[in-house]
Amino acid sequence: MRVYVVDDDECITNSVRFLLTTLKMECRTFSSGDEFLEAVSSLPPGCIILDVSLGKMNGIEVQEELRRLGINWPIVFFTGDCSVPLIVKAIQNGAVEFVVKPSTEKDILTALHKASVSLAAAA
Repeated sequence: MRVYVVDDDECITNSVRFLLTTLKMECRTFSSGDEFLEAVSSLPPGCIILDVSLGKMNGIEVQEELRRLGINWPIVFFTGDCSVPLIVKAIQNGAVEFVVKPSTEKDILTALHKASVSLAAAA
């Protein structure tokens, strides 16, 4: 499975990358939404773990830009902000899961499994 982690917290990206590579998953990290959007057209399809709070461009804006570009890869939102309106917006925009930080490895892997099923169905 290929996973793109978009989070401006280096500790989070390093932890998630370590977990996923230990499980033999391909993982690439991005420290901002802008950085990910600049690279996305050259990337093979995969699942996205996307933080909501990214600084200049938030995760919902990244999700909306991906949809505008016609990139419908499954998104798992990963955030410390668990407001109901935010969750509703993310799900309405097509997110497959919403994982609240701090979370367990099981939470992340369960969400990624759901995302991988969605990616396989879209292929």
